[in-house]
Amino acid sequence: MSNNITVSFKVWKPSYDYVKRYKLENKGQKPTTVPINGTKTSFKNWKDSFLRVRKFKQNNKKYPLTVRVTIPDTPKPIADDGIIPVYHFNQQNIGNGYGEYACGPTSALICASHYDLVNYDNFLSKAYGLINACGTKIGSGTVPNNLVNGFNKYFTSLKMTPIGFTESNIKKCVKKNLPMVFNAKMNKDFGYNSFKEGHYLSITGYKNSKVGVSDPHGFNIGRGYRYYYNFNDIKKAVQNNGNRPLWIVTKK
Repeated sequence: MSNNITVSFKVWKPSYDYVKRYKLENKGQKPTTVPINGTKTSFKNWKDSFLRVRKFKQNNKKYPLTVRVTIPDTPKPIADDGIIPVYHFNQQNIGNGYGEYACGPTSALICASHYDLVNYDNFLSKAYGLINACGTKIGSGTVPNNLVNGFNKYFTSLKMTPIGFTESNIKKCVKKNLPMVFNAKMNKDFGYNSFKEGHYLSITGYKNSKVGVSDPHGFNIGRGYRYYYNFNDIKKAVQNNGNRPLWIVTKK
């Protein structure tokens, strides 16, 4: 089984760089698989996408905004002790200038995917719908209250509600398989320094006394999607960005 997905050219480009580097380092030999968008696809599938990019460039004298790629069917991870099953979406795949500013809606959609309302096939349509509902703006992103109200309006079967940002609440929610959204100011102890105005992320795990964070921008900084931090480092980053609550996503 396989899926045809559409990714932004910015997300596709590292796969081209990977193939080029691999061939240089291996005497012209082609890789059997190529990493792209947080997963891997066969070289044949990747080459098909490359040929589409090349044809577009030849016909239009510029690169396309998006690229269609065939990837193996990637099921939602099964439930595991300490991990909430979700799909991991990349905000950079959202076009029309929203990619850098759609961390809020994308994090919320990661949570909604736990309830089988969002997947790789319908992510973009859901993203644009939620962006519109939340009033996300290019240049400034999403106001927290607008994210909550927009989410609750857009998804008629789900609700997002605030709870206290405590380690005990996180542990309880993960145990009940309830994903969460939060807002923090990234720093050297928590993530990276790319989002000086704050960044939305999801909490989708708690293992070995560490919090599992699903970052909608994570793949673009080479960190993958879910990675683990000490609670106190996350709490400090949250306090440095307005000390906002956790927003838990549940069924209505």
